[in-house]
Amino acid sequence: MSETGLKNEVKAYLRKTYGKKCWFYKTNDRFRVGIPDLLLCLEGRLIAIELKFGNNKATPMQLKTLRDIKKSGGLTGVCWSLEEVKEVINGS
Repeated sequence: MSETGLKNEVKAYLRKTYGKKCWFYKTNDRFRVGIPDLLLCLEGRLIAIELKFGNNKATPMQLKTLRDIKKSGGLTGVCWSLEEVKEVINGS
C-alpha cells in the first residue's frame, strides 16, 4: 500500500461509517506547507490527520500545524494506518 492507498482507505471508511455526519476535506494545497492530509468535522469536532506510509515522518511544519490545531481544541494525529485514524477520531 502507498500513502495514496491509505488516504483512499480512510476516505472509504469515513463515508461508510459516518456518511453525512462527517464531512472531510482531503487537502491538496501545494502552495501551503504543513496542512494536514485530512481535515474532518465530525459531530462538531475538528479533526486534523497527517497520513504517512512506511518510514515517512511528519515534517517540523506539519507537526507545528497539528500543535496549533490541537491548541485550538481540535483532535490531531500522525497516522500510518486506518486503526490509528480510528483512535484519533475516538479521542484515544
